[in-house]
Amino acid sequence: MTTSWSSWILSFVVLLLIFLSGYIMRNSVRLLITGKRAQGIVVEIYKSTRITDGPEKTPMLTPIVEFKTAKGNKIRVRGRSYSLTPTSQIGDAIKVAYSKSNPENAQLLIRKEFPLGPAGMLLGFAIVLILMWIAGILISGDSKWDDPLHLLPALIARFHLNPVRFPMLFILSIVI
Repeated sequence: MTTSWSSWILSFVVLLLIFLSGYIMRNSVRLLITGKRAQGIVVEIYKSTRITDGPEKTPMLTPIVEFKTAKGNKIRVRGRSYSLTPTSQIGDAIKVAYSKSNPENAQLLIRKEFPLGPAGMLLGFAIVLILMWIAGILISGDSKWDDPLHLLPALIARFHLNPVRFPMLFILSIVI
């Protein structure tokens, strides 16, 4: 099979998008999987020096959580996402994931703290590119659209995809 320069570029772009989404989520996912858990209490709300662009010029807020490590050390950690109204108030209990070697780099275990927006957009774009690429291979039947590592034809053969079934699988994956 021969491959064209466009398939090399598509392969590079898809791999780059997947790598960038992993890079954005690396610390959060690592702490979520391997970090120690502790119960923390919101002790104050930090007011950032960043202000909104609106007419009111209000500061951005994030909670500061205090927790005890397994060794008994008290650590204060500030949330990584800022908003006009924080999701938690002073006195609220929040779970924290931290590394034993660097507990100051803790992650608050609330949904708002994970960088799902940027990483999700990159992964979504990569998935759309891959699905369009598979559709191009199926519809054209031309081997020059094949990816350089020949992974897409293996995927097509593994799931017995054909041009008639592919749109249905695409629609079902979007609906799900």
